[in-house]
Amino acid sequence: MVSVSLSFPRVAAPVEDLPDTPDYKLFNPPFGEGAYGKVWLARNTTGQWRALKAVYLANFDQNPDPYEREFNGIKKYQPVSDKHPGLLRVEFVSEKQAGYFYYVMELGDPLEPGWEQEPSTYKPRDLVSERARSHRRRLPVRECVRIGLALSDALDFLHCQGLTHRDIKPQNIIFINGQPKLADLGLITDIRPPDQERTLVGTPGYMPPPPERPGTPQADIYALGMVLYVLSTGRSAAYFPEIATTLVEDGDPADFFPLNTVILKACQPDPAQRYASAAEMHRALEKARKELEAG
Repeated sequence: MVSVSLSFPRVAAPVEDLPDTPDYKLFNPPFGEGAYGKVWLARNTTGQWRALKAVYLANFDQNPDPYEREFNGIKKYQPVSDKHPGLLRVEFVSEKQAGYFYYVMELGDPLEPGWEQEPSTYKPRDLVSERARSHRRRLPVRECVRIGLALSDALDFLHCQGLTHRDIKPQNIIFINGQPKLADLGLITDIRPPDQERTLVGTPGYMPPPPERPGTPQADIYALGMVLYVLSTGRSAAYFPEIATTLVEDGDPADFFPLNTVILKACQPDPAQRYASAAEMHRALEKARKELEAG
């Protein structure tokens, strides 16, 4: 019998001191903060802007195992992070310091121009901000398909490296030069055999329903399908599989059907009924794109 340990992220403990990051100047306040760390705008010695995340051991409830997993996951991800345009590039991973480690990433597109003159105003462009600025919090179907094609291809590449993301959601997809990329890399880990113990991590709504275990390629496919549902319908994941009535009011609702077919299969409660791989989901999205262009 396989045991599954429950480990939902908690609110981060306050860490007041800036991490010691040679060759990088950090700008307060952090523009991102999660359960285990903070993300700063950083500038290196040649004047290039980057994002720097520090992960603190004190935020892991005295249990060093998840801290070690996050460190090891980033170390394994970093060498392949520049091998696919849909993955956020990690340029550097520090050694473990006294109570923390940090890593340096490429910086996401800004929400507003001119932030360099006032770095504290920088905010990254992600799918949450894209929804907030869109009519009825819904992206056009063709844009959803474009995003799905880019991310499913990136996900297939990641899985082929023996890694799984484990926390795909709108907040964790950012744009760099207009290209959507899988970000927030802290939960990336090795793909494990089905009978091996797996920590229950992720975000409710984007995790497949129990008794399915998280942390698998199939669970990543489910999460990506749910992201496409949220983007295309303007609804929260809790409403799946309902479709907003406003889809009928805006444009041609038939445009939604090819994408909805992909979403429904990706989010099947039974993983055996889901796409067998992210590559298969990518091919289905490509078919949907062609149907939309033909229409």
